[in-house]
Amino acid sequence: MGETELLRAVPARGHGERRTDVLREAGLLGTFPEERFDRIVRLAARLTGVPMAMINLVGEQQWTRASHGIDGGVTPLVDSICRHAVDQGSRLEVPDLRRDDRFVENRFVTGSPGVRFYAAETLQVAGEPVGTLCVLDTRPRELSRDQHEVLGELAAWAEAELNNKALNDAAREAQQSDALTRAILQSAGDGIVASGPDGSVLLVNQAAADMLGWSPADLEGRTLHEVAHHTRPDGTTYPVTECPSHRAIDEGLSLPPHEDLFWRRTGEALPIEMTVTCLEDVTGHGGAVSVFRDISGRREVQRLKDEFVGVVSHELRTPLTSIVGSLKLLHAEVAAPLDERQRPLVDMALRNAQRLGTLVDDILDMDRLDAGRMPLRAVVVDAVDLARGVVEQLQGTAALEQAELVLDAPATGLLVRADPARLTQAVTNLVGNALKFTTGGRVRVGARRAGPEVRIEVADTGVGIAPEDIPLLFERFRQVGGADSGPRKGTGLGLAITKAIVEQSGGRIEVVSAVGEGSVFTVVLPAAEPGTAPKGGRDA
Repeated sequence: MGETELLRAVPARGHGERRTDVLREAGLLGTFPEERFDRIVRLAARLTGVPMAMINLVGEQQWTRASHGIDGGVTPLVDSICRHAVDQGSRLEVPDLRRDDRFVENRFVTGSPGVRFYAAETLQVAGEPVGTLCVLDTRPRELSRDQHEVLGELAAWAEAELNNKALNDAAREAQQSDALTRAILQSAGDGIVASGPDGSVLLVNQAAADMLGWSPADLEGRTLHEVAHHTRPDGTTYPVTECPSHRAIDEGLSLPPHEDLFWRRTGEALPIEMTVTCLEDVTGHGGAVSVFRDISGRREVQRLKDEFVGVVSHELRTPLTSIVGSLKLLHAEVAAPLDERQRPLVDMALRNAQRLGTLVDDILDMDRLDAGRMPLRAVVVDAVDLARGVVEQLQGTAALEQAELVLDAPATGLLVRADPARLTQAVTNLVGNALKFTTGGRVRVGARRAGPEVRIEVADTGVGIAPEDIPLLFERFRQVGGADSGPRKGTGLGLAITKAIVEQSGGRIEVVSAVGEGSVFTVVLPAAEPGTAPKGGRDA
């Protein structure tokens, strides 16, 4: 086809722009699939006895709205057969495209799929011809009168759907939302698997497929359990009834983040952190969404940290003990009397060596709590006796801080179930912390019963804590205080350790504070059952 013929073959640009505006206004631009149009082209192909059928929209280019037996998409106008039907605004039938000069060099005729027969009914939107319902074959043929009538009826149906703007807008919004959701899923670094009510995989993102070593298509239709969660670390079978995703479906549970083990396609173990969310339908059991991430790197960091803590424990603690012991002997003038120049130096060295020892102990305690290597041996404890012991133990520290330390509690009888050594450590941390920031003030340690709970309170008249700092109090190595609190004191681990001990004892810590007015830290624990005896043996 020469240049002149090509220019004549393509409609004036104004027509294409006008049709594009009509399609845009009707919410029809795009090529996303919809079942309401797919159904029409399937019926058109079957009822006219041809292998291919399409609904195409024509503006500045051609968009396929639905297709059967042939791939659709976006087509330049120069390659569009349907634009000829749209231009003339009426039915177009070409028994043999190779015998029509308009189409003899068309790429759909000369190339794949080798179309020979074409028949189309035009479709109007807002009174403007903008598309076709067409049927195609790879051999020459003609439609019968009845087949033309059927094609016309189906075209009227398609035209009614195209003119339903409210439905078009809703379909486009749904499609855009679905596309956004899929884009988010595919860009997420975590593995995401959606399972149906029977546990079979409905949707899996690329990150999940990559981590497990499967393609998404391989996973769909199977269960996540059979693919990746079938075996325990010791090699025994993992019962499907205990699988988190199946529990979420069967029991309607949503499981918080927890560590687990998956298996890659190669048989290699994959340590993961996993969250499972139950999806409910009208029956109450609609499936589950499992989100997981590879924690191999985290495990390696933990291993290195454990090695470091081991070094601290064995290589630092032993010489530090010797240093502290020697300094105490010097301080006690066992070897020789200290003069006025020597004593301050020995005092400073002893204080800092003891401070370093406290830091080492805190790091070790925090690591044991994290790793579960510090089991709490719970017995029935009298909270009043425990609070009294802490107050008596820290009277010397209170004197150094020129603070008043008092006990405000009944004589006895407030029973809780806890590890006495660790609960004492927690309360001691709170009282010691209060004394550091209450120089010249007053610290009150109270204990009382409040319904089913026992509350151990540590209240001070110190510098107080700013509201924005309260959420940071229990972070590791975090130290906060009022503007006038002076240099930071301590390791920054005491409150983190205290919180971990209390929570592992089944309790919680509450904080109320105001800058310049002081603070109240409260350990809240479940009261022991009436009639149980106080500490006198293991696990009373």
